[in-house]
Amino acid sequence: MGAPEALSARTVRAGLCLLLIAAGARVPARAESSSGAQILMLDLGARSAALGGAVTALSEDANAVFSNPAGLIQLERPEATLMQNMWLDGFRLYYMAAGRRFGNRWAAGAGLVSVDYGTFEKVDRYGTTQAGEEYTAGDWLGVMSAAGRVGDQFVLGGSVKFLRQRIEDESAQAVAGDWGLLWQLPRFQFGMATQNMGQGVRFRQERSPLPLTIRWGAAFSPWRRLVASADLVKTRQTNPNVRLGAEFRMGDALGAAVAVRGGFTTRSGPAGGITAGLGLTGKRWEIAYAYKPYGDFQTGHWFGISLRGQTPREIFERGMEESWADRMKKMEERHAVGIDDKGPQSPAARMYQHVFQWYRKISAEGSLTRAQRMAILHRIITRYEGMGLWIPDARTELRRLEEEGRRAGETSPLDQPDPIGDEYLREIDTLMDPEKSR
Repeated sequence: MGAPEALSARTVRAGLCLLLIAAGARVPARAESSSGAQILMLDLGARSAALGGAVTALSEDANAVFSNPAGLIQLERPEATLMQNMWLDGFRLYYMAAGRRFGNRWAAGAGLVSVDYGTFEKVDRYGTTQAGEEYTAGDWLGVMSAAGRVGDQFVLGGSVKFLRQRIEDESAQAVAGDWGLLWQLPRFQFGMATQNMGQGVRFRQERSPLPLTIRWGAAFSPWRRLVASADLVKTRQTNPNVRLGAEFRMGDALGAAVAVRGGFTTRSGPAGGITAGLGLTGKRWEIAYAYKPYGDFQTGHWFGISLRGQTPREIFERGMEESWADRMKKMEERHAVGIDDKGPQSPAARMYQHVFQWYRKISAEGSLTRAQRMAILHRIITRYEGMGLWIPDARTELRRLEEEGRRAGETSPLDQPDPIGDEYLREIDTLMDPEKSR
């Protein structure tokens, strides 16, 4: 296998434990050579681990690069995630993943995994420690993924994986591929993925096949706060196993949604049993934790944090807003119109001040709905920006009301018949154009 001639007892124990957890099978005499690259079978991601690995149809974040690449199409925002997994005699697994959607039909992502088994003392075949002789071992995995829609309900995805394994000064490499499918329906989602297709890992003259895995999954959301999922997974040289998961999102806490997660798998050995976890999700971030008992092999802990960026629409709107502000500022300085610290400098600016004071007065009376206030502000902005005025106070007020409306789930008043009302409509027209009203 290309390992050092003398291995420590800790290394043997670590290898057997990793095989147990990854493959979910009892290790026979030569199980370590039955399938290589067991890192490819680990649950990566705190949410995935908490749900028992039942995420084939539920992959909807950057972690989809490791479970079902088709799930990248469900990213609402560009996302990057970092995770640390602690288990087995203090060994550590670190990984990062990132993904984003391009329009409504395409998405891409990438991931990087590193497993560090630490430093070990060598022992000879008789169990005698070789004083002062040590070695290290570790695995490395890189993934690149893409997904695209096929029609309105189906999504196809694919991944290319680059694997490197190292024991002391010996190393081996392999290239593998995944493909995945999503079928999206109202309240239901179905998924399928084939993972780890490739020739295998080769140390010196011995090649170990990759753990070819086929996954079928379904997810159901009876209402917005609850989702349940189930997977059937078959891996090379192991029996099929069932994985179940559920997630319930509770009310906001400190501006974030709290998710309680649980899972169960029928995998044999310490890999089977229950899992649990929590998630705290904001608009631009998520903190996740998962826990799993491994019986006599200690416990596993997953810690993850995800950061989400702006959507292309938000970036565009912000850019347009900044460009508009810069343009209006320059126009104000060039033509000496608008408002400065000394007060109004033009008849149009003085008229705007009068109209905006009227708006503040009737708004404070509490007789206007949010839709009416937004419609009045839109009318004011259209009028006075068209005259070259820079009116940030009206713009700021409109953005505040729009944000309140979005949080309340209201539609834009611009998509409705004029909500202002005849009384206020006549009054605002008179204020903005007194000559015409005579």
